[in-house]
Amino acid sequence: MEPFEQFTTSAIPLDTILLLSFYVLVGVYVIFSVIFHYHWREYSIDVKVTNYTLTAYYFITIPMLLIMAILQFIL
Repeated sequence: MEPFEQFTTSAIPLDTILLLSFYVLVGVYVIFSVIFHYHWREYSIDVKVTNYTLTAYYFITIPMLLIMAILQFIL
């Protein structure tokens, strides 16, 4: 049986994990937003409702992403 001292663990810093998860979240957001935008433009019946929906979506989600980015890179 081998002693446990030979088994080393490589720890990833928490900052790196948070930064990587932020980048993955932004990637998922971009992909979802492109699909969301396309479907609302192509399959919507009322142009006015489409514009309201897309405007509300971007005005709500972009500031949330900016706040997360500020918290990620400053703190």
